[in-house]
Amino acid sequence: MFENIGAKIKKSAKSWGRYFVLLGFILGAINLYYFFDEDFALEYLLYALLYISGGFFLLEITRLFFGFGQLIEDVHAIRCSDKNVEIADSTNEILEEIEKYKNLFEQGIITEEEYLAKKEQLSEKL
Repeated sequence: MFENIGAKIKKSAKSWGRYFVLLGFILGAINLYYFFDEDFALEYLLYALLYISGGFFLLEITRLFFGFGQLIEDVHAIRCSDKNVEIADSTNEILEEIEKYKNLFEQGIITEEEYLAKKEQLSEKL
């Protein structure tokens, strides 16, 4: 249900935006068709323009929801990338520690058994 919610909000906003613009045009056309009279032509023309502009106003409102959906997607992407960075950092730290023990072994500070044991222990964390 909450899988990919940002894309769902964006899709819904697009649909509602199209619906509102279409509804504005339809109501404006109905207003002109049924109520057009020579005596009140300007008044009903203004009503028709009001319906149409109302549809476009609601379209702009739906763009806010579209932006909200994009914001949710961006936050989700940032959270996912932060997790990947943390994993990469911990992997690099483990590899550096293995390298440190290898240098200690090569310098003769620790024995081969100690080096291999530590290497095995750190490799399990990978």
